[in-house]
Amino acid sequence: MAWWSQAFAPGQTLSVVASGGAVPAFGPASIVAPALPTLLAPVLSAPNGAESLSYVLPTTTDLAVSWSGSTPGARILFWLSPGGALAANDMYTCEWPASDGQGTVPQSILAALATESPDGGYVTFGQYATTTFTVGEYSITETALQDISGPVNYVTQDNP
Repeated sequence: MAWWSQAFAPGQTLSVVASGGAVPAFGPASIVAPALPTLLAPVLSAPNGAESLSYVLPTTTDLAVSWSGSTPGARILFWLSPGGALAANDMYTCEWPASDGQGTVPQSILAALATESPDGGYVTFGQYATTTFTVGEYSITETALQDISGPVNYVTQDNP
């Protein structure tokens, strides 16, 4: 089953302040939190009579991803992770401008995941907004991300 824990409200202004040290004092620097867009495809399914919902992703073709409810200027992230852990070094990341409403995960990534993790893994979908500012000689990027994750089964045929 997919899960989501909302850390902040969509449209909420988030601020960061630093009192100084290695990086000079700054702030407050603010960003407006994006909403979690609606994932239209791929859709949730119950594979092979399973009781919980998950994503079933064919690995023999590119995967069309589509969404609605994007925040202007934001970006969409679609992470795929093999196995049972969401380790950053094991993730495959696809990223698109949120305003596009659609993107494609290359078949080569899906095939690699099926080989690395025949028992499945995790998918994370989200939208983020960023703002970058300079403090002294430092470039600082503030990011606000809303995302949702769930288990995924990789299948090696077009019709699971």
